[in-house]
Amino acid sequence: TIASVLWSDGSFDPRAGQRSQLSFRLLRPATVTVAIYQGSTLVRTIWTSRALGAGTYRWTWDGKSGSGAMVKAGTYTASVTAVSWIGATRLTRPVTVEVH
Repeated sequence: TIASVLWSDGSFDPRAGQRSQLSFRLLRPATVTVAIYQGSTLVRTIWTSRALGAGTYRWTWDGKSGSGAMVKAGTYTASVTAVSWIGATRLTRPVTVEVH
């Protein structure tokens, strides 16, 4: 159901005003959950059980957690889970938050 998950930049420095855009493409309609993790720790939930049609979707991350605090430098992972009529699929893609 999920064809691809990509970040526009593999690393970025939000303190310098940079952002990275997460994009993913669905092959068919699905209920989608998207979240950002550092290791196994949930940092931010983007969408929870959102019904989406086939197509490409984007979300721009400014490096802030769900509480609005700037995250620490490190590697974070976007997790996209889609549940469609054929089952559930999950793809992840890492991004690095830098501080210069």
